[in-house]
Amino acid sequence: MTTPTTTNNQATDAAFDTTLIYLLDAPKPSLNHLLATVHVPGSLLVQLHGEWYDMQKFVDVHPGGVTALRLAAGRDATALFESSHVFADKRKLDALLAKYRLTHEEFRQVLLERVRNHFKAEAKRRGVSLIASTKATPAKWAIIMFFGVFWISSTVMLVKGYYSMLVLCPLFSWLCGVNVFHDALHFALTTNPKFNEFCGALFPFFSSPFAWNHEHVVGHHVHTNMPYHDPDVAHGAAIRREHKAHRHEPIHSSQSSFKMIALHFVIGTWLGLGIGNDYKLVFSSSKSYNGFVPRMPVYTSELVQHVIVRTAYVLVTFTWPFFVFPAGTSVFKCLLFAIAPLIGFSILFMLNTQINHLTPSAMKYQSKDWTVHQIITAQNFGDPEKNDVAWWFHFIFSGGLCLQMEHHIFPTVNHCHLPAVAKILKATCTEYGVPYTRVNGYYQGMKEYIQHTHDMSIPPLMELKLKSPNSAPASAAAEPATVLKKSEISKTVAAALRQKNGRTSSVDLSTMLPLLEGLVAPVSVVASLVDGKKDS
Repeated sequence: MTTPTTTNNQATDAAFDTTLIYLLDAPKPSLNHLLATVHVPGSLLVQLHGEWYDMQKFVDVHPGGVTALRLAAGRDATALFESSHVFADKRKLDALLAKYRLTHEEFRQVLLERVRNHFKAEAKRRGVSLIASTKATPAKWAIIMFFGVFWISSTVMLVKGYYSMLVLCPLFSWLCGVNVFHDALHFALTTNPKFNEFCGALFPFFSSPFAWNHEHVVGHHVHTNMPYHDPDVAHGAAIRREHKAHRHEPIHSSQSSFKMIALHFVIGTWLGLGIGNDYKLVFSSSKSYNGFVPRMPVYTSELVQHVIVRTAYVLVTFTWPFFVFPAGTSVFKCLLFAIAPLIGFSILFMLNTQINHLTPSAMKYQSKDWTVHQIITAQNFGDPEKNDVAWWFHFIFSGGLCLQMEHHIFPTVNHCHLPAVAKILKATCTEYGVPYTRVNGYYQGMKEYIQHTHDMSIPPLMELKLKSPNSAPASAAAEPATVLKKSEISKTVAAALRQKNGRTSSVDLSTMLPLLEGLVAPVSVVASLVDGKKDS
């Protein structure tokens, strides 16, 4: 299996770090205060001058004794620390603390400063405000209008019963929608919040804005790939397992088969995001999204209005052909025109979203540094440095989702700006040693996704057996160690990256060729034609 190309790096500020300590260490979402989570036996997280330190390894050699250090655990101990070290050498103290600091502001601050400077120059060039310079440009609006014309036209022709629109309508729905819906609900389309909300509501076949804001904006973006926090790793938990922390059920053993992956792609949006998640968000006794993201406070009248609107949308979606097509039209044709466009759109959505985070590399590490965590739990696809037709195909076809790391760190920046941000981020990651993972395109991205799906299908006990020295395949090659230039930025990630790991269980990807060809080949062929070579 092809190993994704990586560069390296790590960091964040105190506010983000404090949040991540809570997000990562909380066993399950709760409304408990931050300190109630970190102030627990066995944990020695100490906050000094706004930054957090993990002093667990220092407790036994602390000159002031174990008790003195434990008194500082789980709290802002700045005053206690300063008053207890009046006669200590400050330079030695700073050097000592640097070894245990969980975050290092330098990487995040340098990255933010470089990106701010880019947009300051962009704002000056265009004669707009700094915030306006981060939203959709006239060129981006031209692309939206172009695909919008084809989307509306194909919808009209679908209603008239043209069979070719069963393919073209979902295609143009995706191309227009992904360039509007996603950015609008991230407040990245315009500076006008009401217009963003309006644009987000134009594409109900993605999801309802109400459910999307809980699932994606709040849940996934803040808690990326965190078990019991990120709702995206719990979708379809009854038949799928996406994280090793989740319990393995017998049905998960077959999740990497063609029929199970195909089923996941076929029903992902219209049945999962479109119906199931709205139902659970509104009617769940936990009043939460997937049991992880508490529902924002709303009046009962607002929930009733939401239910009425979504119910009307679902009814129209599944029944419109019966009322629009001429009398005598077969039931089969009516059902075909109602369901086939939904399936086509769902496949396009899943193809462009599952390969971003559900991969072995994106699931391998976590960091208590929020910025670094967003980078190491994502995977880009396509190569913006080539700046050729193949790259722009990936970028436009995915609506910019191919630059996932950049989007997660700067979610309110419109996707049209992310290629420029990508150059800054990759250079900064190289400088600081933070892993920057990118695969060549859809084909390789899907192979990574299928490998992850297979890995999660293995029961934990069998996985341990496969990883034991006696049962590991002789051909299992160890991944080369990665050297970090500034390992103090994130000791957790640095230590993990120094380990040599061999992938001990692998899926025979040749058995998945029908799936790859069916879902990815059309995309890869187009990219190959414009690039002059296969993108794999």
